[in-house]
Amino acid sequence: MEEFDDPDELKSGGDGEEFFDILHIGDNFVILAIKGNAKGVNFYILQCQHKKFMVSEHFACVWGCEIDMGDYVVARTYYQKWGQGS
Repeated sequence: MEEFDDPDELKSGGDGEEFFDILHIGDNFVILAIKGNAKGVNFYILQCQHKKFMVSEHFACVWGCEIDMGDYVVARTYYQKWGQGS
């Protein structure tokens, strides 16, 4: 499984641009985690809450990624694992 060293690789564009274009509200999808992350996870399962849109101002997301004006993002909710089960 490929892991990312740089949070900027998770932004839409490049190889992932076509993928983010086909997401619809309610779709579930997987994003690989940044290698060596604090939670020790390999991936996140997410649900699309808002289709791809262009950001109108610069901001830092709650995870610390810098989002620049003009970047495209997908609003999403992630699932969190509870307990020891699979």
